[in-house]
Amino acid sequence: MSRIGIIGTDGLALDLLTVLDDTLGTHYPSLATQEREDVIVTDDPWQATAAGLKACAVDEWVATTTASDFFAITEGNGKARQALSEIVKSSAARPLAMIHPTTEVRGNKWQDMGAVIGQYSFFCDVESIGQHFMCGAFTIFGPGTRVGNFVTAGHRVVCEGNVIVEDNVTIEQSAVIAAGTAGTPLRIGTGATIKAGTFVTADVPAGALVAAPRKEHES
Repeated sequence: MSRIGIIGTDGLALDLLTVLDDTLGTHYPSLATQEREDVIVTDDPWQATAAGLKACAVDEWVATTTASDFFAITEGNGKARQALSEIVKSSAARPLAMIHPTTEVRGNKWQDMGAVIGQYSFFCDVESIGQHFMCGAFTIFGPGTRVGNFVTAGHRVVCEGNVIVEDNVTIEQSAVIAAGTAGTPLRIGTGATIKAGTFVTADVPAGALVAAPRKEHES
């Protein structure tokens, strides 16, 4: 029997569990038909146990996994997801993408990287997405986009296409990143933060914080 470990924040984990059957049916049909056990993996399991769900600590999960187990990391902070992934990588479990069944994923082949994607989003011919990407609802990522590891995008983010988003970037809700070109993609540097509502039309340096609601970031 397979186990699916939902690792991280209880509230988000519980939300994802409500659509897990549909998610598996869409993206992992063979797994959807198998007998399985769903487990909230957290060191603070009170909310999961109150809802009648099985819960265990992270260390216990790592120590007891087998090659038939899967996991998704639902912690909303990219650095926290990275830290959890360092703990979990010693386990035998494999990353599972939790893509809401209302989201359309067109032409992408990165489900095994552990992405967690909210409802009513659209991904069209995205070239690559790194480890444990997480985004909210109503997001759009366009063709030619490359996304690094542990990137976080809020609700209603739009990344128009031909953009390189490097590792540990945070893009807050309703931000828009204008399209680059195939030959000169727009680049968001490692560790940068794009604040809510910002319209980005130029490269963002590594570690920068860009906060220009309803205005263009031009340099």
